[in-house]
Amino acid sequence: RDCLLSRGLGDVYKRQDLQDCFLHWPIHPDSRRWLGIRHPITGRLGVVLFLPFGLGPAPGINERHVGGVTDAGLRTVGELEAEKFVDDLRLLNSPGSFSTEEEDLESLYRKQEEFIEVMTGLGISTHTKPGKLIRPTQQIDWIGWEIDTVRMMVVMTDQKARKGSAICADLLLKLAAGERVPAKQVSSALGFFNFIAQVLRPAKPYTRELSQCLVSAQVYAAWCSGKRRFNPLISISHKAGKDLMWWASLFSRRPHRTIHHIAGRTFLWHQKLEDLDLIRRSAWERGLLIIIGLDASSLVGWGATLGETTLQGRWQPSEEDRHIMK
Repeated sequence: RDCLLSRGLGDVYKRQDLQDCFLHWPIHPDSRRWLGIRHPITGRLGVVLFLPFGLGPAPGINERHVGGVTDAGLRTVGELEAEKFVDDLRLLNSPGSFSTEEEDLESLYRKQEEFIEVMTGLGISTHTKPGKLIRPTQQIDWIGWEIDTVRMMVVMTDQKARKGSAICADLLLKLAAGERVPAKQVSSALGFFNFIAQVLRPAKPYTRELSQCLVSAQVYAAWCSGKRRFNPLISISHKAGKDLMWWASLFSRRPHRTIHHIAGRTFLWHQKLEDLDLIRRSAWERGLLIIIGLDASSLVGWGATLGETTLQGRWQPSEEDRHIMK
């Protein structure tokens, strides 16, 4: 049965500017009975109140709902971990359970089949299209990255690198021609760069100047106030242009990160890593980690240590009013 959308959007929102109402299509009360749902875990009943077409948080909402169901499936199968991203799911065996890679792969294959059966019983079907369901492997493409546990590397895919190069080239050409750029195009490029910086952490500082261009044009303030169609032409600063050149150089190579295996854990370095202190200590003992210590005094000078090497110096007259401790 077709659902009836609310016949009174003005009554629902009570505002003259209805340009954003397409984001929240409320379902008419007479039609909500046809969209009743039962939570597969808690058993609670509920109804869908609106259709989240185009709603910004929609992917996150979907991820939380699907995540609740998949967590139930994982508990049923046991000794199985998962990394979830919206509607994608990557399954992993619990670490340290197997002595050989062959045993690991064979066990993961069986658990995957069992997990699919459990999820089907909960009403969640798996893609049947070629390439959507990937069997246990040590080389996989995952949202724009090649995860290779043979070479122990995470490498950006060629498709993602070409997209990044095209974004940079377009913005740099407009900057060279003195043209201004629509704010939403800049925001789209910034979103792409932030996505890359989630994996390549040293890239994060190279997103700030482009973001500052949007701040200077008061774009964020307008969007936060509800003016979602606000899309002025803005200027890209020369500092942001230098950052774009850095990004262009990055995409011309094959950006990658190393996968580490230390203290029985396989991981990428990041601050929220579980047992970070234990892993850091193990890496230091094996000579895989370098720690740099820095210090400065407002009156005396500066110092730095790297292992057994130390450096010290005094502020030059030209530096006395510029250093961070002033």
